[in-house]
Amino acid sequence: YFLEIAKKTSTISHQLNLNDKKTILCTIHRDFNTDNEQRLKNMLNGLLGIANTFTHSLVIPLHPRTSSMLDKPIFSSLKLSLKTHPRILLTEPVSYFDMLCLVDASDMVITDSGGLQKEAYFLRKPVAVLRNTTEWTEIIESGNGWLTDDDPLLLLNACKQAITLSHENFPLLYGDGNAAQAILNNLLTHIR
Repeated sequence: YFLEIAKKTSTISHQLNLNDKKTILCTIHRDFNTDNEQRLKNMLNGLLGIANTFTHSLVIPLHPRTSSMLDKPIFSSLKLSLKTHPRILLTEPVSYFDMLCLVDASDMVITDSGGLQKEAYFLRKPVAVLRNTTEWTEIIESGNGWLTDDDPLLLLNACKQAITLSHENFPLLYGDGNAAQAILNNLLTHIR
């Protein structure tokens, strides 16, 4: 439902010149990732490895906490590598509708967000989870998600699997989107 609205209102793909480009969407915002210099370095180096391995563009809307860390002198070299890489696009934070459009246009999602994992699954996009656990274990068990934590090699391997994954094998783990109608129909049969 919200994707339909997002597609009518969002111009993010046009603004970022992503039309017809193969993309991977990445977000990092959890404090245990952004506030730990080594973890953040590992993840960002993993993203550079992906950009150097695949022809996909990486779209990375920066959370203010992540952006603030990248402004520290210890990250200056890594930030320059990210900003100047031809297949990495660092952006300001985006709205929910813009994020939906970015997920929909991507070939996969890399995130530490619980909500974005589920949005990616709803839109049939494989997801690499930048954590060592997830609330949505069923996504991992379905073969459409990977726990990569801050390990660049695990992240690269997850991307290799995700990019070759058939997007047909996404079982309806969370229903078909018609729960309200099914409940109404059930209630009506008992009222009559």
